Amino acid sequence: MNELYVPDEGLLWLTAAAIAGWFLFLASIWTVRYPRRPRPDPETTELGAETPAVANLLAHRFKATRDAVPATLVDLAARGLVEIEDRGIGDFYCRVTGRSAELLPYERLLLDHLRDVSSGGVVPAAALTTGPQDRSKAWWGKFRDEVVADTQSRGLSRDLWDKRVCGALFLGCALILLLFELAIGFNDPEQVVSSGLMDGVMVAGLAAFCAAIAAAASKRQTSTDAGDRAAARWLGVKRALEESPSFELLPPSGVVVWERHLAYAAALGAAPQSIRSLPMGAESDTEAWTASSGEWRKVRVRYPRLRPGWGRHPLLALTIGGIGTYLGYNIIRVATRDIGFHDTWLAAAGTVATALGIVVLARSLPQVALGFLDLFSKRLVTGTVLRARTRWSPVPYLSQRDDSESLRFFVAIDDGRSESLTAYRVKPSLYRALPQGSMAELEVTPNLGYVRRPSA
Repeated sequence: MNELYVPDEGLLWLTAAAIAGWFLFLASIWTVRYPRRPRPDPETTELGAETPAVANLLAHRFKATRDAVPATLVDLAARGLVEIEDRGIGDFYCRVTGRSAELLPYERLLLDHLRDVSSGGVVPAAALTTGPQDRSKAWWGKFRDEVVADTQSRGLSRDLWDKRVCGALFLGCALILLLFELAIGFNDPEQVVSSGLMDGVMVAGLAAFCAAIAAAASKRQTSTDAGDRAAARWLGVKRALEESPSFELLPPSGVVVWERHLAYAAALGAAPQSIRSLPMGAESDTEAWTASSGEWRKVRVRYPRLRPGWGRHPLLALTIGGIGTYLGYNIIRVATRDIGFHDTWLAAAGTVATALGIVVLARSLPQVALGFLDLFSKRLVTGTVLRARTRWSPVPYLSQRDDSESLRFFVAIDDGRSESLTAYRVKPSLYRALPQGSMAELEVTPNLGYVRRPSA
């Protein structure tokens, strides 16, 4: 058996010191380059050349917030590309006018999204969400990156972690790795005598490498001289807009009167009501807007996870329900015997067992009845997949044999009539074949909601 290599303790301490110096360099760059909030200029209502999205980034320490999205929408309305209609208290609709104009990439991205989710060019403000959580996050990332690119092209910001700094960070990581390899004689760490110092150096070195990767991938901005001046000017505009009581409670339809001033007020945080009326984040799992019937309507979506037998094949529901009924009955029968019930502990145990038996029966008997009713019945469901979601469950499908056994898969089909939809539980293969927004035609059982097969 080969003897383990004894590392050079002095070189290990030198590596630890290099890692400490590396993190000190990282902290110093962050401290020096982190954008400071400039002193606001005198109050003014004169707007600058920057868009509301860029003004939003400048006024929030060179970091764009999600308010930039609805603010850009209000700006498009002020420029006549979109109309915002007030159809009642808090009931706003957006209409694409069809006018053409030269747009920046993030403005084009927003207008294209508006066209995609609209029906006949019209969409309720509440339906302006940008998709499920992961898709919404990706959409926002693309919008934000385009705003950052526009800000940089104007000379107003630069990457906090630019190429030179990232290059220095990775060079430091390479030197740390070289020192560590020298300390262990270029051996595999498993062939080296372990110690607390060596383990600490390995963990800290890995942390440094991960931090370097995160810095290289970051889009965090810092200021330029021109950016500081522009930020100070926009903070002065913000103060002036906040001094006006009109903007705080102004709805987005107020753009007809206030025009682009309302867009900038929304971007700078001075028009919270307009922002709340235009939700542009991730869509809700349980509420959805649809125009499949020809008119926009709001529907609720339920995902049954506690309903006995929901999504099971009728034969499987009959089998499980029958076994459960037999067990529940016998648990209650044994628990309610008179033998030994003069003992307090046995009486308590009997009460608990009886309650358990009742729960088992309550879960099992409905499955027997519904499974029997669904054996020879089915109905056709046709419509748009309004929601496709997964839910965690400790009890997977018995037939499931993939890496997603702890998930349950649901699709909600909008038939154009119902105001409340119950999502069907489906197998992973069918779930992947029915992405949200696609058309579906399924044969399902009426009581258990079992999807027999996609209808041809």
